[in-house]
Amino acid sequence: MRAVTNPLSASGGADPQDLSHARVNAPLTVLTLDRIVSLDDYENFTQAFAGIGKAQAVALWSGEIQLVAITAAMANGDPLDQSAPLYQSLLQAIDLAHDPVGQFLVLGYQPLVFNLTASVLIDSPRYDSTLVLAQVASSLSDAFSFENRSFAQAVTAAEIVTLIQSVGGVIATDLTQLYLTTDPAGPSQTEPPPFLAAAPARWEGGRIQPAQLLSLNPLGVALTEMTA
Repeated sequence: MRAVTNPLSASGGADPQDLSHARVNAPLTVLTLDRIVSLDDYENFTQAFAGIGKAQAVALWSGEIQLVAITAAMANGDPLDQSAPLYQSLLQAIDLAHDPVGQFLVLGYQPLVFNLTASVLIDSPRYDSTLVLAQVASSLSDAFSFENRSFAQAVTAAEIVTLIQSVGGVIATDLTQLYLTTDPAGPSQTEPPPFLAAAPARWEGGRIQPAQLLSLNPLGVALTEMTA
């Protein structure tokens, strides 16, 4: 064989699970036993499905009918593409395992990205300011990445300040801006809000909208050194 032509683009693939992901996903298959009855079963079954990175299931009412809205992300962090083979495979698997009386739908999540601005008081000359600011930026990027956030999880000013102040060499910090990248008034913000909200799947505008996931814009972190 010298060449292969694939008429459709490949999608839904994922690298082998690392140990941390295996510890989370392995018990989920045991919990469901490939049978979906409860709301947790829908979530656990989807989360453990190959190619899926995160899942959340909530119950919603459509008139007098209760249905389960499942929000899912692919293992690479992208929202689940409803035109991808992975989506169809997941639907078929759930359909075979769930209570046929129940109704469900699967949605790709809505990504929300935020920026922040903070000044940091550094214990210099004991610590190198450049290295400390770099470590603060790295810690923020890791803590508020797709891998470490959940659907509908809010971002609070308090957790940002606590995280920054936990970095070695940081004496104090002042968070001055916290806003979504889609907020045109964000760059002119003079005082940060106490939190940024992320919603679960819900009815909005007459349609069921997927859950939201808040993550930090790696290029939206502005850190400056505070003078004592």
